[in-house]
Formats: sequence, C-alpha cells, structure tokens
Amino acid sequence: MGDPASPKTVCDPQLRVKGVSKLRVIDASVLPILTSGNTNAPVIMVGERGADIVKAAYGDKYAEAALKVEFDPAAQKQPAGSSEKHKAKL
Repeated sequence: MGDPASPKTVCDPQLRVKGVSKLRVIDASVLPILTSGNTNAPVIMVGERGADIVKAAYGDKYAEAALKVEFDPAAQKQPAGSSEKHKAKL
C-alpha cells in the first residue's frame, strides 16, 4: 500500500489492487512496514478500516444482509470424537 503512482506498490490507499478491477486486499500484506511487536492489533485495524472502505464504496445494504443471518446452535457440528458422556455434560 502506498502512493498510487509508485510502481513499487501493489495496492492503493483504498486497498484496491492496481490493475485488477473489483479486487481488494485487506490483510497484513498491505502494511508497508511491519511492527517490531505483535501484529494482532495492526491487522485488526486494517480489517476494520477495510470493512469501512467497502461499506462506503458499496453501501450498507450488504452489511445489513449479513446481520440478518440468525445463529442456530443446534445446527453446529459436534467436535470429532465427542462421546455421549461429553454431550450429556453440555
């Protein structure tokens, strides 16, 4: 990520891949300089900012549709190797 005019950058500041339409990169690879510490917080920040950029570009109707999906705990798969005794404790 960096100056859109620079031939050394792959993404522009809006996280769009230069030369490819409808493709964005929203992960740690867009960071021009890696931190010397844990990368968890910067990567979360890139993800949050990327989500804001996408919502601003395409509108919130997609975000609203994703929020309408309901969670059904009964539909979750049981972990491999779980026994009846383990299920009874749940």
